[in-house]
Amino acid sequence: MRRLLTELGIATAVLALAPAPMLAAHPLDSATADQIRTYMRDVFDELGIPGGVVVVVDADGTRFAEGFGAAGGDGRAMTPQTPFRIASLSKQLTGLAVRQLIDEERLAFDTRVSDVIPLFGAGNPDAEAITVMDLLTHSAGWSERDGVIALTDTATDEGALERSVLRLGGTPGIGPARPFAYSNASYDALGAVVAAVSGQSFERYLEEQVLAPLDMGHTHLTMPAAVEDGLADGHYPFFGIPLAYDLPFSRATLPSASMIASADDLGHVLTALLADGRYGSGMVLAPGSAVALRTPLVDPFPASGYGWGWWSYPLYEAGVRVVGDVEDHYRAPIILEHSGSLGTFSSEMMLMPEAGLGVVVLANLNDEAAPSRFYQAHIGIASILSGLEPPTLTSYDDPLRQNGKSLMLITIALQLIGVAVASRRLNGWRRSPPATGTAGWRMRHLVLPAVPDVAVPVAFWALLIDSAQVYPVDYLRLVVLAPDIGLAIGLITVLGIGWGIVRTLLTIRAVRPRSGAPAPA
Repeated sequence: MRRLLTELGIATAVLALAPAPMLAAHPLDSATADQIRTYMRDVFDELGIPGGVVVVVDADGTRFAEGFGAAGGDGRAMTPQTPFRIASLSKQLTGLAVRQLIDEERLAFDTRVSDVIPLFGAGNPDAEAITVMDLLTHSAGWSERDGVIALTDTATDEGALERSVLRLGGTPGIGPARPFAYSNASYDALGAVVAAVSGQSFERYLEEQVLAPLDMGHTHLTMPAAVEDGLADGHYPFFGIPLAYDLPFSRATLPSASMIASADDLGHVLTALLADGRYGSGMVLAPGSAVALRTPLVDPFPASGYGWGWWSYPLYEAGVRVVGDVEDHYRAPIILEHSGSLGTFSSEMMLMPEAGLGVVVLANLNDEAAPSRFYQAHIGIASILSGLEPPTLTSYDDPLRQNGKSLMLITIALQLIGVAVASRRLNGWRRSPPATGTAGWRMRHLVLPAVPDVAVPVAFWALLIDSAQVYPVDYLRLVVLAPDIGLAIGLITVLGIGWGIVRTLLTIRAVRPRSGAPAPA
């Protein structure tokens, strides 16, 4: 299941509030805290992560909170209050906001999106029939690609979210009760529903009804506020080398993928969910609703559930054999978790209801080409908290994803060698034109070289489309979100198809008889 979860995932940001002191619970015992420190240092070192934060909470507050490494190139220390772009962890805050409106009976599971946003899906009866339940369970028919298109929409005006959701309402094939398909689009639509029902912008509602009651003073809904608060520098693995890199901020995807928060603030969310909606002296949820938020709404895969922005499945690492009267069976505690994947940040958040604990892990590096090892640290910490040794990081990515960038560099090197060899041959032919009258010569020097010229770029584009699960691929969006892959596939295309055309024309020109000169025998 974790293998699937590492593939899910693609941006973040949230509004500055006055900082408040964290709730202090009884600290973890020193041996457990030291084991977590050692484990996370090893994880960050193994993955080459410049900096990160780990927080462990229970229903009373924070039990462990520590930063590792640096927050920026200026040497700023990483702290539990450092803001990160949390990508898909935005969905849990959106799900919480929806639950509040359901508790207040201002919204229901069977409320149609078109009932509160009249222009949504206008003219398409299937789209007009999509309900809140369809959105909460990713069952409205949107694909993964539908949900990432707006990640590079940099509009910051009040209408950015609504425009994006109205565009999504026109997607062919959408409708109620479709098969489960994880997509940011569903939670962006929920954000627009929250705004429409509350009569406020999504940001204002979240600020007043979620962030303020949870004392989330280092959570931001705009990029300027996050930068002013010391946003951690994100890092992109440019051909495996972590480099500071800024990805665009999208207000249009704020409910699903664009919030910015500190690990400490996310710990407040987990504390409230473990304390029946209470944080400090206030309530963010009606009594009993925290349990509802921890209950799956759909079971998209065997032994796993989903709802309210949370995956749920057994923590197999902590499973035990139970001796029964008739036969023995295996029992493992159920956890709720989600990861957030952005090209420059990786994030994980987990609830362990039976143990009464929650875990947040944030890091300022990711590798979306081969991401699986970046989303296992929270499972390792859960193992430690369960009295077990943490499992070693294991790659679940297929070999092409793991080695794709290296393969691209090797291909470019071979293409450059081919260009050099062909250029030298062409210079020789200009001085001494070869005999070109035979069909065999034309096949060897004009037809056969064109095969790899075309086949190699086409093969890489096919692999990219397959691994990205998007079609058609938007090259400009690719260059922004994955610059090294965009640069490499661009060069492969130019050195293949582009140079193939140029080489063919130069070959014809080099062997063409000169004016007034006899053709070569």
